Amino acid sequence: MASIFKPKYTKPGPDGDRVTRSSRCWWIEFKDGDGKTRRVKGYPDKKATMARAADLERAAACGVMVGVDPFKIHDGEPLSKHLDDYDRYLAGQDAGAKWRKESRARIEKIIHELGATRLRDLDGARVASFLERKVEAGASARTRNAYRTSLGAFLTWAKADGRAPKELDPLALVGRLNEAKNPKRKRRALTPEEVARLIDAARRRPIEAAGKERCNAGVSDLERRRLTKLGTQRALCYLTLFHTGLRVGELSKMRVGDLTLPSDPGQAGLATFFAKAQQTQCVSLRPDLVAELRAWIEENDLGAGDLLFEIPRQFVKVMKKDLLFAGIAYKDELGRVADVHSLRKTMATALSVAGVAPRTAQKVLRHSKLELTMNVYTDPAQLDAAAAVAALPDLPPILAAPAADLSKIEPAACRPACRSGVLPDGADCTCVHSAEGDDSGSEEAQAFVWPGLPVLGDTGLEPVTSCVSSRRSSQLS
Repeated sequence: MASIFKPKYTKPGPDGDRVTRSSRCWWIEFKDGDGKTRRVKGYPDKKATMARAADLERAAACGVMVGVDPFKIHDGEPLSKHLDDYDRYLAGQDAGAKWRKESRARIEKIIHELGATRLRDLDGARVASFLERKVEAGASARTRNAYRTSLGAFLTWAKADGRAPKELDPLALVGRLNEAKNPKRKRRALTPEEVARLIDAARRRPIEAAGKERCNAGVSDLERRRLTKLGTQRALCYLTLFHTGLRVGELSKMRVGDLTLPSDPGQAGLATFFAKAQQTQCVSLRPDLVAELRAWIEENDLGAGDLLFEIPRQFVKVMKKDLLFAGIAYKDELGRVADVHSLRKTMATALSVAGVAPRTAQKVLRHSKLELTMNVYTDPAQLDAAAAVAALPDLPPILAAPAADLSKIEPAACRPACRSGVLPDGADCTCVHSAEGDDSGSEEAQAFVWPGLPVLGDTGLEPVTSCVSSRRSSQLS
């Protein structure tokens, strides 16, 4: 049953002793539908407070919190509890464990930097200052936007769950940065020759590096077999990433049972996997890649439930060493890097160079937008613009054309211009004039032909008269 009371508090009296006083307003104490004890501020008037207490008690019996500000109920709860509830909510929405962990880490970082303990402590100006410091410390626009997105999603959930008021919007004045203008890592595509050198270096480096390190003790046969297998696995990883466009995270989770490898060496295979977009996708496997993967599986006696490759978490560091061993610069003169994800960009560029239709390349790379395939994953430095221009159709030359021989004009009936003597310098009229000197009405009249120009037939219109000079003279006068 709901009850009302006036909270007691003490304050210094006139003689220095503390005096107990009562609050001016009445408070209501009741139990909600979940059995939790709640306290809500009432009114100075006792009867009005009792009436509201009765309303709250009836609402709690029906499971409805009428007249209670949900933010006030959750205001005293620490942010850690809200984060725990938010994480359970995301798990119920089938969000990935890795994504949930990264999102919570970003939110906890913001809370720690702001020194916030309650939802109301998330001030917009302080959040904006934190994100600005992250950028000044070297964070990319993408990282900064990720912090903003994680906090925004958490606050959206808190508002929808009645834990925060609608007015709480610390991100109202914190916009997103353009990630294209401030990329922290600019990738480049490798050339086909560099890909071949990288694969060869990955295959040879483990055994050769061990031989140099153990020049005195040497390498045992057992260790040699292990290192040879390790090099072969790395080389196959690079080859598979280049020929499929898979992300390294997708390849690291792929199992042998996800592959469809036909026995016919001329047929293409298929790989099914759970992609970054949180859905099952497929990629085609070239016949030569199918042969390589089949040989790898049989040589290592892998079962359907075994991982295809054992890829370390810091595979980018492994690739850096392989690039150095192959004599390939990790960063070029433009500051672009060649990391593991660059193999995906290399595949996209190779498709464009080979003349594959952009829409087909988008499907192969499993991109949602064509702009992503063409502008982000295609390296324009490897596109042959000169060959593209040379493929345009040939047109007749202008200045480079040989000079026409105007001394020989094709025979034709005289036109008024010919009769008036208006002919190019050095040109003789070879037209056959009538005896009267006027053959304009002759039935044998033909179109006057200038060298290099098409013959125009009779238009049926009256002869063209020059009026430019007269108009111009009238305007000038």
